[in-house]
Amino acid sequence: MSEKIDYEKFYDLESYLFKDITEFFQHNGYISGVQFYCILIWKADRAKRKNARKIIKKEESKTFDENVITLTGEIYSALSDLERIKILFDWEFRIATASAILTVLYPQRFTVYDYRVVEHEELKRFKNLGSKKSERYLEFIEAFKALKLEKEFKDLRSKDRYLWGRSRYNSIIRDIESGFPKKKNIK
Repeated sequence: MSEKIDYEKFYDLESYLFKDITEFFQHNGYISGVQFYCILIWKADRAKRKNARKIIKKEESKTFDENVITLTGEIYSALSDLERIKILFDWEFRIATASAILTVLYPQRFTVYDYRVVEHEELKRFKNLGSKKSERYLEFIEAFKALKLEKEFKDLRSKDRYLWGRSRYNSIIRDIESGFPKKKNIK
């Protein structure tokens, strides 16, 4: 008998990620290929296939699902947060995607590194974090935790959503005030 799938969970990916997938990982020590691909979609839908191919290329004799189980098992077994970040870098993930994966798996310890968040004055020093700066990402997390805003937050995820939302709102206002200019093609 096959597993019954609740398709509504895929409508609200963030809730699915931070409830079901986080709990599954904490109880089992790995996640499936479908669960991992949902993280990639949530972080950057435009880059999901490129990031998924990194999983396949790691060990081409294995399936996507088998490689995801290996990767997430390594993350689960890591002895430190620094080691967890380095594992993802070894699998060729850049900081933004690596931080998103770790944020879903360990939401109390990690936060997403995103250009929208580092727009905040106190976080601008992390703007060019680089793709393989493990220790610097841990410094970013500490600065993010210490960041004082106009309201209090129950957890890192709430603070992250607030800063991301503020950035989106400011972008909307800029677009409206500037009359919706065409984006310049950069070649």
